[in-house]
Parts: sequence; C-alpha cells; structure tokens
Amino acid sequence: MCIDLRTTKVIAAFGQFEATEGVTVSSLGGSVDVGVPTTAMAGPPVHTGSENPPARSQTTNDWTGVQRMRHIVKKLTAITMISLASVSAPVLADVPDGIDYQAYLTEPAGAPIDGSVNITFAAYNVAVGGVPLWSETLDVSVDYGLLTVTLGNPVNPFPAGLFDGPVYIGLFVAGEALLPRRQLNATAYSFKSADADTLTGATAGDLDQSAEVAANAADIASLSGNIAGHDGRIATLEATDITAVDAGAGLSGGGNAGSVSLAIAPGGVVGGMLASSSVGTAQIINGQVGNADLANNAVNAAKIATGAVGSSEILDGSVSPGDLNTAAAYTVGGLTVDGSLVNTISGVNSTINLASTGDFVIQDAGTDVFRVESIGTLNIGDDMFWRDADATGQLIADLIDDGDDGVFRLYENGLISILLDANGTTVFNQQGLARDFRIESDTTAYGFYVDASEDNVGVGTSALDRRFHVAHPRYTGAAGFGGIEIENTHNGAEWTVYASQSTEDLSLFHEGSLRGQFNDGTGAYTTVSDSRLKKDVQRIESSLDGIMELQPSQFRYSDQDATASLSAGFLAQEVMRVFPEAVYVQPDDTNGYGLPDTHLMDYNAIIPHLVRAIQEQQVLIEHLEKQVAELQAR
Repeated sequence: MCIDLRTTKVIAAFGQFEATEGVTVSSLGGSVDVGVPTTAMAGPPVHTGSENPPARSQTTNDWTGVQRMRHIVKKLTAITMISLASVSAPVLADVPDGIDYQAYLTEPAGAPIDGSVNITFAAYNVAVGGVPLWSETLDVSVDYGLLTVTLGNPVNPFPAGLFDGPVYIGLFVAGEALLPRRQLNATAYSFKSADADTLTGATAGDLDQSAEVAANAADIASLSGNIAGHDGRIATLEATDITAVDAGAGLSGGGNAGSVSLAIAPGGVVGGMLASSSVGTAQIINGQVGNADLANNAVNAAKIATGAVGSSEILDGSVSPGDLNTAAAYTVGGLTVDGSLVNTISGVNSTINLASTGDFVIQDAGTDVFRVESIGTLNIGDDMFWRDADATGQLIADLIDDGDDGVFRLYENGLISILLDANGTTVFNQQGLARDFRIESDTTAYGFYVDASEDNVGVGTSALDRRFHVAHPRYTGAAGFGGIEIENTHNGAEWTVYASQSTEDLSLFHEGSLRGQFNDGTGAYTTVSDSRLKKDVQRIESSLDGIMELQPSQFRYSDQDATASLSAGFLAQEVMRVFPEAVYVQPDDTNGYGLPDTHLMDYNAIIPHLVRAIQEQQVLIEHLEKQVAELQAR
C-alpha cells in the first residue's frame, strides 16, 4: 500500500487500510481519500510501547492537517503491502520461500527518504513487547520514500510455525523502533487455504492416486469382468432369500434361523490349508501360541529368522542347560560357546550390553570376585595380579588386599622394585640397583632427582656433584623464587639462602629482604648498612666511659670439657648494662640449654663504640700534646 503525501491519497493494492490516529479512510480498493477529522489533536501523537520514539523537532502546538498526516506516516513508519500473485488455475508447485514487503519512509520533517537505508525487519506474535521470533537486516534501496524487499529468503527462512497465529512486522532503522508494528492479514481468497488444515500435512502427491490406479488396472478390469459375468447370479441372490448357513470343513457354527455366525473349529486349520509364509508374527497375538500348541521339535533353527528371537521373547529362567544341544557349538555375537565352556573368540568384537538395567558378575563359590556395574564401574574383589605375556607368565605387578589396606608392588625380574604400602613404608628401588628417580615439573624435567648410582639428590638439576644439589632460578626476594627457604610454620618467619646472580656471593634474605652476605672471594660476612635503608639516625656522643667498663674475658662454654680451648669475649649480661643494643635476649627455651631467656651478643655492635672511644682518646691525646709542647717552650 503506497501513500502519496503530495496528494494525501492512498492507493490500495488490496485489503483494508485501517484508520489510525486521526486518519480517515473513505473507501476500500481503487483510489481512496485520506483526510484529517475536523477536530485535530493538539500536538503530535505520543509513542507507546517499549521501543524508543524517534527524535523530532516540531513543537507540540502548531500542527496543520498535512503536518499531522506526515507525522502519522512517520509514526507508523512503514505501511505494509504484501504482494500475492494471483493464480488462474491450480498448479502443483513449491510454496515460495519469502514474502514481498513494501513501506514508505520519511524524515521526521516529512520529506521522503531517498537512498540506501540499513533496516532490520523483525516478526513478533504480539503487537507490543515480546521478543522477535525472526529477524533479518538488509541494506534497502529507498526510492523517494518507497522501499520494496523480499523477506524470509532461503539463507534466513521463516521458522516453522511462525504463521500458526498472528504475525506483526516491526522495523528498526539506525537502532530506532518504528511504531506501530503492522499485522500481516490475509487476502480475500486466501481464506480458502484454511481447508488445507484438514489434510494433516498431505501433499498433492499424496492425494494423487493415478499411479496406483494405473498399476492395478488389470485387477480392476478383471473385477469388472467378474461382476459382469455373474450378473445373473447376483440377480438371483437379490430375488432369493438365504435359508441356511452351513459350516464347512474346519469351521463351526452356522444355522438356518436368526443371527448366525461362523468360527474356526479347534484344530480346524491344518498346515495343508495355509499358503507358504501366509502366517507371520503380525497374524499371531502375543501369548496366543504356547508350548502346548507346538509339537516337539516342530520349531527349529531353519524356521526362525535371524534376529527374530531376542531376550524380550525368552522368559527369565525358561531356558535351562537341558534345552541346549551341548553337542554343537553356539555363537553369540563374537563369543563361541561349546556346551557350557568358552572355547574361542572369533574375529569380530564381542559386546555384553548391560543396558543400564543390571550388573555383570563373576562369582567364586557364591562370592562376587568381579563385577561390572550397569553404570560402568568396575569392581574386583581380593588380590589382582599382572603377569608377563599371559596369565601364567612371570609376575610384573600386583595389588594386594592387606586387611583393610592396599599394597601395590612393581616387580623387576620377579623381585619387588617399587613398593607402595598404604599403611606402611613406601620404597622405591627396593633391590638397591642403579634405578634413578625423577619427578618433572612444568618448567624442568628434573624438579626432583635421585641419582641412585652416585647416592646424590638434586632439585632442579640432574648434574649432581654433591650429596644435595639445588639449582635455583635467577631472582629471589620479592622478584622471584630462587634460593633455599627455611620457614617457621608457627610464626611464618622465613629465611632464604641464595647464590647471588651478580656477585656470586652467598646471600641471606629475611622474608624477601637482604640482610647480609658471604663474600665469594674471602668468605667474610657483610651486613646491610645502606644509609637509604636506615632511619632515626643518632650520633654517638661518648663511648669511652662505657668501653672502660667492659671486662674482656676468657672462658669455656658449660657444655665443653677442660680440654677445650679458651674462648675470648664478653659476658652478655655485663655488656647489656653498658651497651644494651649489642645484646639480644631469646624469649623462649628452644635454644637447647633449657633457659627461657638466653642472652646473645652482637660483637659487631661494639665496633662503633670502639671507634667513638678512640676518637675521644685522640682528642685527649692532642690536648695533652699541646700542653706538653707549651711546657717545653717555657
């Protein structure tokens, strides 16, 4: 349906254009006038629904009839026209994949759009809200406001069942929803298509019986001839009453009065009366034929089709060993059974399908020793043994039930090499052979390595030249994971021993911070003394008096005997009274001496005081030298 805004006329292609918000339609079909009611709305219409309304610059009070008409077209955005091709005679053909859709687009001011526009078309089953049941985005060529597209192409077809109910088409231009959505309506003669619902999906080919009539033409002609040849008999039957119905061979019943019936007499049907293969499973009711109805050995393998008898046809417990011919071998799948014994496995796969309804169990004297559950779980009772080549070969591994505990053993040449005991000692290389042990990490093949031939242990390396060899990465502290760390799990205290990557010194870190290091050339220990790492710096005013109070001593430790050499030093308690910063008191008895407050002394802390005392003595010396020089000069 097209709207020419210049003449404000609607050219109706078909159907009815509904009057909407101030638009009046004077007739249907042909050229109809569209007018505005005498009483127009004050201001533009208000958008409804969940979609965002298009932006507009018009005021809400100065609206002429043509402006209002244009706004209504903008609000409607697109007036749908579905083109349906008329068909003059029934034709058997595929239904087209798409439908034609026309609309007229204008700018907010009313000017028709001309050019390419990206438009998203969406199908809904409700007029407002809901979610799209189908959508398609197209670059549409708009010619002076008019656009024509085909929706639902083979690449993006309409979903099944879309047209089982009402369908509303919504348009989106530049993300803006154009309202209202337009409902797709039927044309006049398309109402007749509702008759197709009674065909329940049948196609024209399903209704065409010409091929079957042609195929049975000979039978039809024969039947017609038979009827024609018995016209006299038919006429006689029509003129004569039936006086009696007699039961023939194999039948019972009959009679000459009232309602009579015929039935097959017991034993009335014998093999000679049945055509070959005329009675199959479809003609026999389940359970109708029992053992008593069959002669002994009447049913043999030749009379049973392959696959005709399955587990559903055999009652549980109805087949016993006596029912099987043990003189012959039976093959089930790929498993050949000779009597009650498994003989061979043929060249095809053998499958036992539990079908999620039961377990597969092997018992020994009534006790389950092997069970496969229907969910796939494998259970084995007691011990398990793995042997070389076959079940009688040399033992290579076993899993032993040791009471309630498990013991796993791997063998080398018949002797245990690896022992994993859940409630005992786990041993690797129990034979004491040169069998190295290695654990890989994600970065190295030698995360942990035991060189059994050299009795060395390594971490991060296989080039072991010491009893314990650690190869660590370049960085430590806050920057990496290098070094050997010792941690107290009680308070989290951490110390790291680290081979420096820059000086080759042996460094000590406390919780990631350098505290000191041993020089790689002299072995001398140096402590961190960087001024940038110190605060609260105070100069020592005087140390000479304190130094004079110190009592240098020689001694032996209490756990040494009289033959031990004397040590030189100070008594920590005496030093603590003069220079307390040089003494540290350990607050617990983990020192091995059983003392709760063992005193430790930092001899390096005395050095600054010695330097200060020397400086003080030098001042005195210089002062005395000056006095001596003055006395000598007199």
